[in-house]
Amino acid sequence: MTRLNYNKLLDEMQFIDFKGDTLGIANTAMLRLIRINDDVFYYDNGYVKLIKDTNGIKLAAKQTLRVASKNKIGAYDMSNPTSAIDSYGTFVDQRGVYNLVPRADIILVKKTQYYFGDKYNRFVLATRKNLMEQFSKQSKTLNTYLKENNVDLNRKEDLEKLLQFLASF
Repeated sequence: MTRLNYNKLLDEMQFIDFKGDTLGIANTAMLRLIRINDDVFYYDNGYVKLIKDTNGIKLAAKQTLRVASKNKIGAYDMSNPTSAIDSYGTFVDQRGVYNLVPRADIILVKKTQYYFGDKYNRFVLATRKNLMEQFSKQSKTLNTYLKENNVDLNRKEDLEKLLQFLASF
């Protein structure tokens, strides 16, 4: 049994090998799903975490971390997003060339995107266009539902209700 962890920054499933090194799963095309305790992850051009599966229609989410900004560290070890701070990547003297690592505060933001999946575990981003393509036979009924219920495709509760509606076809 291997201990697994989903790295939101890299969108990568990682494990610790026998030497204690953290490694990523290399051949993701061979995966059908990964179960970590009660969480189920599918791989379809990135990992999505299953929220609900109703009659073969799946609702999943992808949580990632994105770099929102980098603030260089300046005087008195204070980060400053507004003033100009010069930083250099290398330093050269008589003895050689040295690589320098500029110090910075990195601000990360968590982003959640929702996906709908089919019985073949192919997932598409939850957008109006993708829903109409995926459920083209029911497009008229689906369009009416989306208008009448004012569905926010970035809100989990609205998507769970939409999943129940889609499963009723």
